[in-house]
Amino acid sequence: MSSYFCWHYRLVVPNLQSNNLFVYCFAGRTFVLEPKPVLMNEQEQKLKDSESAIASLQTSKEYLEKQITEVENNLRELLQQDPGLASQIMSMSRKTT
Repeated sequence: MSSYFCWHYRLVVPNLQSNNLFVYCFAGRTFVLEPKPVLMNEQEQKLKDSESAIASLQTSKEYLEKQITEVENNLRELLQQDPGLASQIMSMSRKTT
């Protein structure tokens, strides 16, 4: 959704560079005549919100990737310490297939 707003901002804002005081804004199935500064502010706010959401999601992604790596390492270490557990897991996986 955030990439949509970034794309929308880049598409709409250059078209707002005209000297018109009012522009048509899409509202549902209709178009509404809005003052140009209002539309510009809305587009800039949407862009800022989208950029902050992208940054937040990127941080979450990096954290979760580290967590996955840590869990994989812990599981690998556990299986190396107890070969009996590894064979039990392998036999369980053979039964399910």
